[in-house]
Amino acid sequence: MKKIYFLIILCLLVFSLVACEQDENKQINNEEYIYESPYAKSYDFPAQVMNEVYYNYHDVFAGVYLIEGAYHINITEDAPEILIAELHQNSLVTHHIVDHSFAELWTVKEIVTSYIIDKEGFNSIGISEMDNTVNLTLRTDTEIPEFMNHYIEIGILTIDFSDLIATF
Repeated sequence: MKKIYFLIILCLLVFSLVACEQDENKQINNEEYIYESPYAKSYDFPAQVMNEVYYNYHDVFAGVYLIEGAYHINITEDAPEILIAELHQNSLVTHHIVDHSFAELWTVKEIVTSYIIDKEGFNSIGISEMDNTVNLTLRTDTEIPEFMNHYIEIGILTIDFSDLIATF
């Protein structure tokens, strides 16, 4: 009788270990396709090709926007030819080759924000996907910090001046 109890307990233990291992493998397989980035959000774009560019080619994704109901997607010049060919074939989306990926835009926005957020003269900051730039608005007569000159020269940062006070 003790042998039967021992066999039952052993079978339950083996079954539990196998079930746990399968759950871990399933979780690992699911996580393999998760793209985690500080600038990525969970989108479900209406055109499948936009989802593909955003999730599978995130290193060349540079933004998406609407003009008169038509979707426009930006990709960098590093985009693979297969992606460019797929975008040419899709009538739902117009694509544009731009200089800066969305990751680069986001990084510059975060760098500038961390420096200027508490400074006098700061009005607003945002990313313009259409212009492929980070737009910073300062109050008139505010001096531009010297480190920003590099970003301005390469065209990733534009600065506007305004006397209006931002209300967040």
